[in-house]
Amino acid sequence: MLKFGLTSCERTGAIRLSMADTCHGQAKWAKAAISTGSSWTARTEVEMQFETAALWPDVETVRSIDGILRDQWLLDFQPDVGLISVKFPDTEGLLQRYDEAHARAAQKAGPGGDVDERELFRLLAHPGLFAFAASARRHYILDGVALAIGVLRRFQLAGPVLDVGCHIGASTNVLGKLTSSRIVGLDPVGAAIDSARKMSSGLPNVEFVRAMLPWKSETHFDLVFCQDVLHHVPQTSHPKLIASLGELVREGGFLLLSAIDVIDPAWLERNRTTFQQARLGYFDCDVLGGYGGNPATFLGATAVLLRKGDNTPIPDDLASISTREWDAHFKDYANDPKTPAREKTQAFERATRAR
Repeated sequence: MLKFGLTSCERTGAIRLSMADTCHGQAKWAKAAISTGSSWTARTEVEMQFETAALWPDVETVRSIDGILRDQWLLDFQPDVGLISVKFPDTEGLLQRYDEAHARAAQKAGPGGDVDERELFRLLAHPGLFAFAASARRHYILDGVALAIGVLRRFQLAGPVLDVGCHIGASTNVLGKLTSSRIVGLDPVGAAIDSARKMSSGLPNVEFVRAMLPWKSETHFDLVFCQDVLHHVPQTSHPKLIASLGELVREGGFLLLSAIDVIDPAWLERNRTTFQQARLGYFDCDVLGGYGGNPATFLGATAVLLRKGDNTPIPDDLASISTREWDAHFKDYANDPKTPAREKTQAFERATRAR
């Protein structure tokens, strides 16, 4: 995940994120297939003036997302310890088990080694423990769901949606409640899928599948949403994962991919051929996140929108391109004392500016 400051930006990794005052929200040219309802005219393209901000939903929708995450999932700006403990009394004991499991996994991996996260993900399938842990990423989750809904609405996509790496289904649940699309959540952790089905019971348009990628499905999806998954997978497996994601997107549909890896030029170079072979072309990018965590700080992660059937390569300077709106607008919005702390996210800023 990227770590942003309001006056500076720093990323631990291959590159330093540029916050130069360039590309301040101006329109860019992008290719878009002509849409009629939920179907796309095959291989028909028009050049259209397109602004990144147009992808985001209205403020009422963003507040609805925030409300569902808070009221059902107990994901808040800061976790409500009392409420979580009342609703899930066994959470305190699980917190200790989680800390012990994390220590064991880190010790086993050793310095610089890959941590075996399987036990951690099984424990996080408990909704109370999930609420504690995921509240630190609530602003990132909120923005990811908001951007996914924005893409569905902007391009009038009414077909099925796939949420890859859904875990206990918080994002899947919100998508199911706020859209009429069929939403499929996919995750390899059995305990997480069991919790997901319980938490979203009663939503007729939501279903969950326990499976790993590559996953063979007869369904091709209008939108495949893959947030915060790549870094849990060994980099040697990334080409196979990307190819599988491409197979699941229908012609003219979209892949919304958010991960720290995508802004690393070396990673992009290694996987460029894979994206081309999967016929996933660059459409746009932005940053998800804002102010949150414990302790609260400014955090964000790049999201890239790819379209099936396009051959536009992902730009090498994706990091600087994705932060253009952050530089141009978000810093001032977040520094405004009138902005509530819980609304200091990219989605809220876009929605507020569009009113």
